[in-house]
Amino acid sequence: MRGFMNTLFRQPAPAPGCLFVHVPKCAGTSVRAMIEEIAAERLVLDYDSYFRMEQDKRCTPILGNLLRPETVPDGKIIYGHYFPVKYLT
Repeated sequence: MRGFMNTLFRQPAPAPGCLFVHVPKCAGTSVRAMIEEIAAERLVLDYDSYFRMEQDKRCTPILGNLLRPETVPDGKIIYGHYFPVKYLT
């Protein structure tokens, strides 16, 4: 796994950036530690999780993301607990 991560993240910063959604209980913390070791300067943490909201209250912010998605900064790795639609353009 570490060899793959080295190959993926030690390359010159790609444009566009990279999204990594940390699904709870799926080794995401270990993956984050490897990314921090290999490419800390490119790592952007996003734990703006709508999963903590009641399901009926998630629709408005998720729809807002669909209508006005954020841009992934070139070469950055967005990592965390977020709905991927937040960044899809």
